[in-house]
Amino acid sequence: MQADIIYQLMNPLVFVVFAMGFFAIHKIRTDRSALFIGMSYVVGAIAFVFDLIFATSENIPIRTGIAALYALTTIFIVGGCSVYYRKRAPWRTYAIMLAVHLAVYVTLLALETHWLRSLTVNYGVGLIFLVGLLHIRAHVKRALDKLLFIVGIINCAQCFIRPTALLILVGGTFDAATHDETMLIMSLHLFMAVSAITIAMAMFLVLGRDIIEDLQAHSDTDPLTSLLNRRGLTKQTEQLFGSAKHSPICVIIADIDKFKMVNDRFGHATGDDVIRIIGGVIADGVPKEALVARLGGEEFIAVLPTTDLIDARHIAETLRQIFEATSIRSGPDIIKCTASFGVAQAQAGETLDQLTVRADRALYLAKNAGRNCIKCEGDLAISKLRKLHQELLRHAPRETPESAASTS
Repeated sequence: MQADIIYQLMNPLVFVVFAMGFFAIHKIRTDRSALFIGMSYVVGAIAFVFDLIFATSENIPIRTGIAALYALTTIFIVGGCSVYYRKRAPWRTYAIMLAVHLAVYVTLLALETHWLRSLTVNYGVGLIFLVGLLHIRAHVKRALDKLLFIVGIINCAQCFIRPTALLILVGGTFDAATHDETMLIMSLHLFMAVSAITIAMAMFLVLGRDIIEDLQAHSDTDPLTSLLNRRGLTKQTEQLFGSAKHSPICVIIADIDKFKMVNDRFGHATGDDVIRIIGGVIADGVPKEALVARLGGEEFIAVLPTTDLIDARHIAETLRQIFEATSIRSGPDIIKCTASFGVAQAQAGETLDQLTVRADRALYLAKNAGRNCIKCEGDLAISKLRKLHQELLRHAPRETPESAASTS
């Protein structure tokens, strides 16, 4: 007897463990679907305990309450799946089905029809399960999602197949004696435990996949602006630079002018707001196929595939004008920011790092030219020629009055 009680308590303990797992996922990701599924396992554990305590009770309110708990367990599971795949669940439909399910159950309980009552509990839960699966079927696309859906179908089918098979085995009807036979009760609890484990494991796989993808996205994304970081940009441009050898690729590097003054005067919180806004302006101001990243601090980069130097300069000029016209409010103050730009076009076989170095040199030239302007790699060549010319003039022999007189 004691061993039997311990065995019966295993199911609620398993449900509680799974509930804790789903609540932990909800805390990590604020995932409402995990919250609902965790609630289903809490309700399921309570249903098992009450069913164990009142196993021999024929009290209508108690039996109805236990049937309601089992149905709610299923509703929270399928509702959680609907929230995951469709962001909403048909709660009103589930509420109506629950009301009809309990009404039929109470009627049969009052009539003491044990075999119909048993079928009602299982078939009602199966129908709720079926409606939930139909609600998400069009949104199941990926391999793990399909696995979860198949597990759901199997568990839904057993709600109809198992009680029907048991009904046949006992001769076509349940009476007060056969209804309480070990085969019926044990099969009910066994299959519910198996269903709970399989659905939980499948859902853990789906949510675990999402957590891993979130971690990967965060490792490639700047948390302040939600743009790519340097690592994410490098990963996404590897194929671009490897496969587009004959297509023009340009890089624009933008650096907010005198950003340290913004931090010193208005504080780092305001500085973060400025960076977020400027990052958004860049993301919105470049072509859709462009890749935008925050390199760090107040420096941003845009990689423009199939864009030559002339077009890239036009894009940079548009961004410069938008920056100059943008007003950012900080309390009673209005902040006006400008930015300097460096633009370069990739040469044959050049990597992103090599291209970025040349664009960064152009940016440095723009800073030295007074900021709030654009410099391209062509300007670098002009700057070098000017420096060379100045160097030649500095070292050229100066003409003295005596040399001039001798020449004349």
